[in-house]
Amino acid sequence: MIALVIGMGVVVTSTSAALHLNRRITLLQHELQLYEEWLMLSQFITTQLQRAGYQARTISDIVNTDLPPQLPVAISNHPLSENNSCILFSYDKNNDGKWSIKSPAEHLGFRLFNKAIEYRVANKSCEASGWFDMTDPNTTVVTKFTLQINQYTPEFAVLGVTLHMLHKDCNAQANHQFDVKVRYAW
Repeated sequence: MIALVIGMGVVVTSTSAALHLNRRITLLQHELQLYEEWLMLSQFITTQLQRAGYQARTISDIVNTDLPPQLPVAISNHPLSENNSCILFSYDKNNDGKWSIKSPAEHLGFRLFNKAIEYRVANKSCEASGWFDMTDPNTTVVTKFTLQINQYTPEFAVLGVTLHMLHKDCNAQANHQFDVKVRYAW
């Protein structure tokens, strides 16, 4: 009888510990998944924004221009999203010296809409529909995506990007800010 009670105690304790360990492992997996998604998204946004304003032009075209350099991004928002949560930009993907609206799409952007980060194609405005979701609001909720100009110099500007994400299954959070250097378009 004593052995039976001790055996039952060991089984109950082991089962409880196994369930606790399983919950902890699942939580860690969700946290890692969220962090990996945040890291990939922030790297993609950084890479795309660093290309903003690029045009394949000759040195003589650049030297002979009378126009002052301009910041090649526009920051605004969708009417249903918070301020400064949309950025539009262009770059010359096919190296033909101009920003085309034909394929490949060279007018791009990112915005926060319906708790997801969306990617702009086909020259859409911040207010327009037809953007593509980059995050899935069924698993990851983007609670904040804002952009601001942190620094101006004669050659470049530094954009501050805030990106806060939440995993729906476990309430894991990824709240980070990062800077992106954007060169002026000539």
